[in-house]
Amino acid sequence: MSSKEPLTLPNPTFYFILFSLTKLIEDYLESYFFVFITFLPYILFPVSPADSGDLDELSWTRGNLFCIAVHFVLCILQLGFILAIPLMVLLPIWTAVIAVALFFGLNHALCLLINGKGVEFHSDPKYAPALPEHAHEQWIFINGVAAG
Repeated sequence: MSSKEPLTLPNPTFYFILFSLTKLIEDYLESYFFVFITFLPYILFPVSPADSGDLDELSWTRGNLFCIAVHFVLCILQLGFILAIPLMVLLPIWTAVIAVALFFGLNHALCLLINGKGVEFHSDPKYAPALPEHAHEQWIFINGVAAG
């Protein structure tokens, strides 16, 4: 008889999680993302940018370039945060909570740079005067895809 310890198998939950993650990745790769990936350049480089001059959100003004730079930083930080979520399981709870709080604080601060401190923006009366016949209307306009 040998003095070796008996072979122990990992918990079945491990295999279930591994299978689930494999299936999730497989489903993602078969999703519509790759079907429409050829249209991605048209989002970044539209057919006719800056048709409205400096009022166009695609014009190369200092303010627009600043917003694009902040959006780029936000994209990198948010992608890093999403990828780091599974690794947070390895950290003590208090460390993970502090890391999440720091990320959300930094994310909020960067969003304030783009959106400002106010929550509600009103049209400039010079361009869109408030008329009594439109007093009952409430309009919401969200400009942009990733506006913080």
